[in-house]
Amino acid sequence: MSYRVQFTGPAGTTAVEAAVRLARIAAGRERIVHLSGSYHGMTRDSIGVSGLGAPRGVPPATRGVTTVPHELEQPSAGRASEELERAFTAPGSTPPAAFIVETVQGEGGVRPTTTTRLREIERLCRAHGTLLVVDDIQAGCGRTGPFLSFEADGVEPDVVCLSKSLSGVGLPMGLVLIRPSLDVWDPGEYSGTFRGNNLAFVTARLALSEWWSDGALRQSVSQRSEPLVQGLTAIAARHDWLAPPTGRGLMLGLPCADRHVADLVSTLAFTQGLLVETCGRRGEVVKLLPPLTVTKAEVALQILEHVTDQVAGSRPVGSTLPAAT
Repeated sequence: MSYRVQFTGPAGTTAVEAAVRLARIAAGRERIVHLSGSYHGMTRDSIGVSGLGAPRGVPPATRGVTTVPHELEQPSAGRASEELERAFTAPGSTPPAAFIVETVQGEGGVRPTTTTRLREIERLCRAHGTLLVVDDIQAGCGRTGPFLSFEADGVEPDVVCLSKSLSGVGLPMGLVLIRPSLDVWDPGEYSGTFRGNNLAFVTARLALSEWWSDGALRQSVSQRSEPLVQGLTAIAARHDWLAPPTGRGLMLGLPCADRHVADLVSTLAFTQGLLVETCGRRGEVVKLLPPLTVTKAEVALQILEHVTDQVAGSRPVGSTLPAAT
């Protein structure tokens, strides 16, 4: 690929900060568009373009940011397209500098953005001179199958943010991939002390050469995902307070009735040796991120089945999953 590589710091949020700042410089505009439920980091600009609300002590962004409802929050595909179009063509506003999107929202509830919607976003970006920024920090590095999650969707972002799994073993590392014509940084303009973690550079190179030199790992992610999805679907079918799993590849979510139930599933799973997170706009989704090298024997569906049965036994009679998830 023809991207230029910029090492921005040790965390995903530094990659997003760099991408947002670069977009505003390159486009000569300020406004950034993002989807509701998105999560792009914990520093100022990253929080400003996230759709989960600002944490305590950080005022919400009120200027230069437009939030578009995620397609799963819209009553129809047509309405979703209308909202998307409005973000680019609202009367009295200039086109945005950038549209930042996750192909699969991680903290927002493991909610995929469909191929149709991603291509629509790309089309609008091209029509209005807006940069398309893909935040691949959670969904990238093979998590959904291909190394970059958008490869299967047929879109070509202007900027890509990567971090987390990039080092291969979880060491701090973050970078952005930049279309060469958009590399408008002056020398040292976006710089700092902690740009190169030497050990992470070594392990990242080995991860690429050993695990991505052929298509084996990509294929194995798909092979490992299918039985996991089937197992989670069967577990969800046993309980009326669970919804079918969401996500792609080995980035999966199991929606629960509410935050309390998701927390209980996570806590009980931990006591039985299984680490699962919670996420979602209300903290109601159990998030599964097994290692890409997980074996069939290590996929702990039996633990999840036992845990959900335990939770079911403690729930009030008639307590079911809400209609809106």
